[in-house]
Amino acid sequence: RSHCSVVVEVSTSTMITWFQLVVEICLGFWEHMVQLVYPPLAKSLVGEVVLITGAGHGIGRELALQCARLGAKVVCWDINAQTAQETAQRVNEEWAVNATHVDTPIRAWSFQCDVSKREEVNKVADETRLKVGEITVLINNAGIMPAKPMLKFEPHEIERLFDVNVFSQYWTIMQFMPGMIKRDHGHVVSMCSVAGITGTPYLVPYCSSKFAIKGLMDGLFLEMRQDMKESRVRLTTVHPFTINTGLAVDPMTRFPKLIPIHEASECAQQVIDGFRRNYEEVFVPKILGPVFRLGKCLPRRVQTALADFLNCGVGYNK
Repeated sequence: RSHCSVVVEVSTSTMITWFQLVVEICLGFWEHMVQLVYPPLAKSLVGEVVLITGAGHGIGRELALQCARLGAKVVCWDINAQTAQETAQRVNEEWAVNATHVDTPIRAWSFQCDVSKREEVNKVADETRLKVGEITVLINNAGIMPAKPMLKFEPHEIERLFDVNVFSQYWTIMQFMPGMIKRDHGHVVSMCSVAGITGTPYLVPYCSSKFAIKGLMDGLFLEMRQDMKESRVRLTTVHPFTINTGLAVDPMTRFPKLIPIHEASECAQQVIDGFRRNYEEVFVPKILGPVFRLGKCLPRRVQTALADFLNCGVGYNK
């Protein structure tokens, strides 16, 4: 074969590859635009078993209540046994009053679990499966958010933060995702944060932990896409702005109508709507999605100017 024929074949192959890339890019943008106008249908939660970490209060409690209203069985994990039990009790009481058909009076179960401890996660996971059954939806919601200048943090505080915010999600995913993959059915939802996309003063360790979660979910998505293209197990990463749960100290937003501070119930509703539609990312409020995607393309000076203008952030206990 002549040198010229080899060059022509390579050139043709390259052109085909480039053409395929352009087609994929165009289809990707088209699909995204269509979904903005016609969102995917929301899947049913009837019969699903939803495990929520940090279910004892705030967003976790609201997630439990709202998932149960949509027909799911709910498993409430929290480091505080009493608050987890209170959430489960509220779910069961509401279910008993509103149920329109004969069914088990128990719709929610509570378990005490410090998700930062791998051995405890493994133990309570076994207890959960024995008592309730296989988990089909895992919502990693547990987290802590200490706020102060970076250099005032003690080493043990940073270690604790990463144990709760990051490593706990590894331990729960490693416990429940294999079963989802085996059954080819399931959903993992990770409560990340807008602080996992952009840095925030007085939340440096927290931001670092949420950047780690963003990397975990992005990497896991690409790994599954490569190794399990046909899998029906879904992943959703949630990026809330400040939510009124008492976790943030003196939250600020210059334009509350544009970037509001949501109540826990509003956040939970958007989270559930997002993963029911199999969205890979959910921003609360929704406007933050395009804002942050476009913002990352801008020069640093422009980013900081916009940040100063919007004046969003938190304070700290001095």
